[in-house]
Amino acid sequence: NTFTEEVLAFIDALRERAGLPLARAMAYQVAYETSYHLGQVFSSLPIGLALLDLNGRVIRANPAWYQVWRVPEQPQRSSFYVGIDLVEHLLTRLSDPFRLSEFCDLGQRSPDQVFEINLQLRQPYQELHVLSVPTRDSHHQLTGRLWVVSDRTRERESDRLKDEFIGIVSHELRTPLTSILGYTEILINRQDLDSESQREFLLTVSNEADRLHKMVKDLLDVSRLEAGVVKLNRWAMGLWQVIEELTLQLHTQLVQHKLLIDMRTPLPPVFADRDKVKQIIVNLLSNAIKYSPEGTEIQLTVRQAEASDLPAGHPPGQWMLITVQDQGIGIGPEDQARLFERFHRVDNSNTRQKSGVGLGLYITRLLVELHGGRIWVQSTVGVGSSFSFTLPIWTVQRVEGVLEE
Repeated sequence: NTFTEEVLAFIDALRERAGLPLARAMAYQVAYETSYHLGQVFSSLPIGLALLDLNGRVIRANPAWYQVWRVPEQPQRSSFYVGIDLVEHLLTRLSDPFRLSEFCDLGQRSPDQVFEINLQLRQPYQELHVLSVPTRDSHHQLTGRLWVVSDRTRERESDRLKDEFIGIVSHELRTPLTSILGYTEILINRQDLDSESQREFLLTVSNEADRLHKMVKDLLDVSRLEAGVVKLNRWAMGLWQVIEELTLQLHTQLVQHKLLIDMRTPLPPVFADRDKVKQIIVNLLSNAIKYSPEGTEIQLTVRQAEASDLPAGHPPGQWMLITVQDQGIGIGPEDQARLFERFHRVDNSNTRQKSGVGLGLYITRLLVELHGGRIWVQSTVGVGSSFSFTLPIWTVQRVEGVLEE
């Protein structure tokens, strides 16, 4: 053995002395990595999180916390207190600011308790849920509170739309079913009806059955479109023949209205699905007929779009512009923004008298966007509405692009 006992003892002592700092360094690295990962989670969560001290001052908050309250991430004041600065920031948006102030005070009066509150804000409308829980240090001493803020606006809106949809559909189903059952029962039990009455009753049953069929078809169309299973059978096609067919198809509905067609030929063909284009135009014309007084004009215009015709954000390229303009009841600005949403119906005395579940324009938007186009509306209450949408003009490049997809 070349090492003496003294040397071995020295090496052993050196190992012990060097091992302790190394173990500390490794422990520090693990703690740093853990802290870094927790920081990433804290910053990335879509739920608003804020750590407060015992006085309600924000020590640290993630980006979502500032976004949900619509507060700048760099507040003008160096110290931001929820009980003072947050309440002041939301003063014009809260119908009852005292509720939020009281909620903040509760956390300071009872720092070891858990509290929660639901808030409704306006301009823009928001529904927020705030959970306030106590925080403690490693010695279990109270250090402040953690606020967890969830924006439940979409969730509540979804629940509202679902309830509204169930109510509308149940009513729309009940009305034609009642007529069908009632008239069918009369036809079965009454043997003394003349042929004219029988024909009138059967016509009513047929019309109500068609109404039910359209409602079920709309629901199925929405389900298939949202699932992405609808495929377009696209060809180069002219629109004149399609519009001629539609005028014949809608002849009975157009008896009480004047349909003006402005289509200056020749026009280039569009690259579209023939059946889907007919469905789009039928939906728009049917709406114009439904919500326009008898004797008024409905105008269908087809022309090649110029850049100035297209709304902001419209895809580039060559487009055909189709517009359906009526002299109906018109639509207010607050409803125009949501007009193409699922189950949305304009709520006024005129529309409540009309049947429907609020899916026609939603389906129309999905079909237009499936072609790559856009749909929009311009309307004035009491004057009328103008619905415009675009379809791609046939080009070799468009066909090649679809084949590549």
